[in-house]
Amino acid sequence: MNWTGSSDGNSSGPAAAGSAGAESAGGIELVAVSDPVEGGFTVWLPRGWQNQAHSVRPYGVHRAVIASLSPDGGTWLFVGDPQMPDFMEPNPQMFGFPMGGPMSHVQPYVPAEPFFLHYVGQRFGQAGRDFRVTAAAPCPALVQSFRAEAARRGMQVHATAVSLSFAFADNRGMKVSGRLHGATVSFGQTWVVSLFGLTTTGPGDPARWDDLLFQVSQSYATNPQWRQRQDQLHAQAMGQIQLDHQAAMQQMQASHQSNMQWIQNSAQGHQARMDALHAAGDAQMQGWQAQQAASDAGHRNFMNAVNEQSTVGHGGAAGGDAGGGGFSHQRFVNYINEQETVIDPNGGDAYQVEAGHQRYYKHKRDDTYVGTDNFTELDDLRKRGLNPDDYDEVKIRR
Repeated sequence: MNWTGSSDGNSSGPAAAGSAGAESAGGIELVAVSDPVEGGFTVWLPRGWQNQAHSVRPYGVHRAVIASLSPDGGTWLFVGDPQMPDFMEPNPQMFGFPMGGPMSHVQPYVPAEPFFLHYVGQRFGQAGRDFRVTAAAPCPALVQSFRAEAARRGMQVHATAVSLSFAFADNRGMKVSGRLHGATVSFGQTWVVSLFGLTTTGPGDPARWDDLLFQVSQSYATNPQWRQRQDQLHAQAMGQIQLDHQAAMQQMQASHQSNMQWIQNSAQGHQARMDALHAAGDAQMQGWQAQQAASDAGHRNFMNAVNEQSTVGHGGAAGGDAGGGGFSHQRFVNYINEQETVIDPNGGDAYQVEAGHQRYYKHKRDDTYVGTDNFTELDDLRKRGLNPDDYDEVKIRR
């Protein structure tokens, strides 16, 4: 289920879009981009920009990566955050049920304004100097879109939404402004976060991009066949969880009856049984506390990942510094795709390699590469049956 004010139906594009695209803020034409990984969705993004729209599954949970970089590298548009978890209200009855790991946190509902003031501070506050929020106001239009979407699905939700503008100077002193629209939407026991926005080195008020941002966000359309498959898999998983829970409860009830009979038949064993019950209660409490600690650790890991992205700064197109430093955007792309960018010290060319190694050696002729640990020197490649004369070390671009 996507909660960006969009439709799950067979939408053909934004409200104003025709077969040739749509005109939006600044006369930018939009073009339909479909998810090539799972065929899960279609979204309309600016024609001629560097567009990304595909499915990822961090920790097995489906997320959409939707982003677009302007041709001059100065404006970065994004819809959603693929590392954002879902949230569950604290409830002792959930003990014993499987949790969603790092993508499902136990936390009371937080209204949109305090949530996103904290989020932009963490996400962009360390991207440079002099970070500040320049405007913050409720966004009733976004709240109404969520309520209308929920009503269409026969649901009721509690939603709050906010529109923020912010600014900072990146690590080279370039002025960057940003705009973010976000909502926190509660379904009762669970709540989710929806966001979309951009950063730009261009002049003027970043709110001038709002028409484009809302049009792109509202153009998101889920493939009905894909949605049906996901619902079936979800229903199967929930059914199995319910069966497992019922079996556990029956086992607990049978054990309780057996223990009570044992107590009735043996007064001598009564004190031992009480001691066991106390021990079980202590173990249950420890389990609950451990579960809470694991959830807190997952949240800290998520925010640390966000901070690490934030310290990269703002920039332009991948592989260069045009339009304000493209490598900062490439670091974001590398983070999503689990890759590193390496530079050939001889020709200065950049290459994409699989992340996870400390040093890389590239073949001089066919551009293949070998990833090693930090202690493997060029001559050590002989141990792998390779000729060191055929390789040059390339450096990870930081």
